[in-house]
Amino acid sequence: MKPVDTDSVRIYQTACGGAIQFNEETRAHLAVHQNVIEHVGEAITIISLPGKREERLRQEIDLEYVVGRSSLLTTKAIDAHTPTYFARRKGRSGASRVVLNKSSQETSIISIVSEPIEEIRYNLISAWYGKIAPCEPWDYTLLTEQKAFEESLDFWCCHALVHEVDFMEDPFESTWQEVINNHNRV
Repeated sequence: MKPVDTDSVRIYQTACGGAIQFNEETRAHLAVHQNVIEHVGEAITIISLPGKREERLRQEIDLEYVVGRSSLLTTKAIDAHTPTYFARRKGRSGASRVVLNKSSQETSIISIVSEPIEEIRYNLISAWYGKIAPCEPWDYTLLTEQKAFEESLDFWCCHALVHEVDFMEDPFESTWQEVINNHNRV
């Protein structure tokens, strides 16, 4: 099904008859995920929205053909005080943990995150190639959710993104603790 465009909002229908929309701001956010915008509509048409309106949608959709490259890699575990590499992705306010000299991997999976705006209508927050990952530990939404913060930090201490020069600033060495502290001061 073709999307509906109204003003600066694009709307796609889900498999359950609901809708997921996104605006120019979301489109700009997706720009760091190489051409994912080309596959988002197809992925959305496969989604069934959660039964409860207040639930955030976090879903992996397997399109069963290679759609792009996932830069998320499992790494050797570190802790919040272990020096490692970070880089700020374009359009992001905080730095991401990165690995150098590695390649992204082909994937058929697109992950979608969206929030409800009414019963059967959601707003797309993000989409990327590869498996679901939590917000990064510096994300402001984790400031009041200690359990979610700890889960995020645990995940990102065992995972990193491939450093991609086209979408990231130069890498630098730091620790998660320093990155979080510096971000929260801004």
